[in-house]
Amino acid sequence: MKKTVSIILTFALIFSSFAVMNAFAVSFSDLDGHWGKSYIDVLVNDGTINGYDDGTFRPDGTVTRAEFVKMIGKGSEKTDVVYTDVPADHWGYDYIMYSGLDVSGTQFMPDKAITRGEVLNLIWKRNGSKTGISAPSVITSQSDNKDAAAWGYTYGIMTGDDGLNLRLGDTLTRAEGAALIVRAREINENSPAKDFADIVSPDVLKAVFGSQTLFDREYNPNATFTNGEMARAVLRFGSRQYNLTFKNISAVNELDCEYGKEFYVTRGETLGGVPNTAEFVSKNANVGDTLSEMCYNLIKLVTKSAKFDTSASYPDVTGADGTQKKYLDYAASNGICLFADGKIHPDKEITMKEFAAILLQLDAVIGTQVSYASDGSGTNENLSTDVAKYPENYGDYTAIIKSIPNYVYSNKISSAKASESYSFASAMKQMFVNPLSEMEKTLEKGGIKANITYYPTLVTNPESYFIYRVKVSVSEADNASLASVLGDKYKCTDVTANSGNTVWVDLKFKLPMGDLLLFYTDAEIVNAFIG
Repeated sequence: MKKTVSIILTFALIFSSFAVMNAFAVSFSDLDGHWGKSYIDVLVNDGTINGYDDGTFRPDGTVTRAEFVKMIGKGSEKTDVVYTDVPADHWGYDYIMYSGLDVSGTQFMPDKAITRGEVLNLIWKRNGSKTGISAPSVITSQSDNKDAAAWGYTYGIMTGDDGLNLRLGDTLTRAEGAALIVRAREINENSPAKDFADIVSPDVLKAVFGSQTLFDREYNPNATFTNGEMARAVLRFGSRQYNLTFKNISAVNELDCEYGKEFYVTRGETLGGVPNTAEFVSKNANVGDTLSEMCYNLIKLVTKSAKFDTSASYPDVTGADGTQKKYLDYAASNGICLFADGKIHPDKEITMKEFAAILLQLDAVIGTQVSYASDGSGTNENLSTDVAKYPENYGDYTAIIKSIPNYVYSNKISSAKASESYSFASAMKQMFVNPLSEMEKTLEKGGIKANITYYPTLVTNPESYFIYRVKVSVSEADNASLASVLGDKYKCTDVTANSGNTVWVDLKFKLPMGDLLLFYTDAEIVNAFIG
């Protein structure tokens, strides 16, 4: 009888303990409606973490290194390092000594905020230090530990707010720490890996797709497109022309069909192994053909030499034409990755979402936008992928460039949208560059040394003239007045320039007639400002 009573009391105590824990887990005054509540409940219920005496959990509080190693629990091996800043009576001593957290030297820095990168490395180690996971270089390049980044990203443990920027240098909150620990616990050998295009934010992919005017229809993530549409799109990409002129290249519509000229050119570039028929032109494009053509036309566009590395290749690219394989190997060597299995699946019909994912990665590798110095030399520019921080009027522009501050976009250039002039501004770049060298010389005579940069993305055409915004990077100046230095010819808004300043200047350029177009150098300044 006594034994039976004892067993009943024991079970009663166990169940009452769980009841108290569960009640406590849901009773934190600051967890109702919080996104991390379910993760926090898991760790509170297993006794890994707890709340504060005032009845709060403080889910948005920053986690220290000591706090996180207690949250994740003790590892299997004790370090032999004697930490000079962790005495034996430290509240987290055992957790710290068995943490496995990477430390340089003999200081653990228990009260320092832990970073997302440190957390990712630790949970990767706790989960067996998996290697051989495939992820694009745009992801793995964010970390010194590429294996940890690929593992955490591909299995959805750490993908960042936009599925792209892991923010590895940032600190993290108690709720974020709980979420990462619980997600990592749930990963096993049967867990599905996700493809890149399915992780990146749809808003980011849509913005990247729209950064080039390549297709004649709206972005539809899961829509496919034909070989003819692909041919036109990649040529627009490489020439920066929406209305293709085929200038200085041989283009024959030998198949007498829509997209015939475009297909003739692309087939000669990298697609020599595909059928030369109108039927093929109307079939849906695949990943391999599209990727090789994108790489070819990007390299044709870039302003720095492209390094070819034939030591890398996709495991499923075997029967490609020699030229096509060269450009697919280029993509592989630069870490272009669409699928979690590490293959490229060249024969798979490509979607607009996957096209945008390729464009995003190529932009990260080289930069798909171009800016021009006063001598006409170009520099590749990267797109801004931080869509959440785009200016409200971002729709006025074809692309938002990473190196250009938001205030430059927010300050309207004119009543016209720059997106409507982008193709012309790219194709006729020399016309807009011509006035810049003369302006640099005038500035230098007045004691201001500066370099001026032209961006095709910052050109508007409100009437029978253009207004475009250029960047004036001042290297030498001492409280110099731009109005005084530039004089009546430019009629500049008065701005005081000093060494290190960046001045944004809006130039009004009247469109000349006939052959003068490419030699015209007169431009009037209508606005100037420093951010």
